[in-house]
Amino acid sequence: MFVPRNQGVFQHPARACIPPIRPHHAGMNSIDLTKLAEEEGRGFQFPGEFEVSAMGAADADLAALMRAALQEAGLNCIAGVERVRASSRGSYVSVTLAFRAERREDYDTAHRVLRALPEVKWTL
Repeated sequence: MFVPRNQGVFQHPARACIPPIRPHHAGMNSIDLTKLAEEEGRGFQFPGEFEVSAMGAADADLAALMRAALQEAGLNCIAGVERVRASSRGSYVSVTLAFRAERREDYDTAHRVLRALPEVKWTL
């Protein structure tokens, strides 16, 4: 039933049959994604070999900087696995290196040390 605005809150008749919205987490149990991945064999498996990509200015020797930063963090780069790709204008390069991670913390460390480099704009 239509109620004029000056006499109360307007509610369209079609809205009367729509149940109230509940928060998306209402009634849901928390899920440990790490445990789920281990049980189902999905996700990252450690130890393993992983790739990390970083984008930076083309005039910086980004590949050498990345290798040095990873080695300084105690991570071993895999020889022969290096890809460098220039941006369409040639201002930036994307460098991909492979490294060995014994555990998840090693993987996180790789991204953290590369993001700390001033020449690196972002990592993947």
